[in-house]
Amino acid sequence: MDANYFLLGRAADPSGLSYWVNQLAGGTSDESMISGIMGSAEFYSDVSGA
Repeated sequence: MDANYFLLGRAADPSGLSYWVNQLAGGTSDESMISGIMGSAEFYSDVSGA
């Protein structure tokens, strides 16, 4: 998942990958997926350096 690597600097873990693949297959937009990743605690931690 390129968005995961670009936003978090790492490959998707198996459970995260499975979750987003299922979400996208169910009609979730790419934009919603990116918003979900950017709204995660991990993203905020990486951005803030905490």
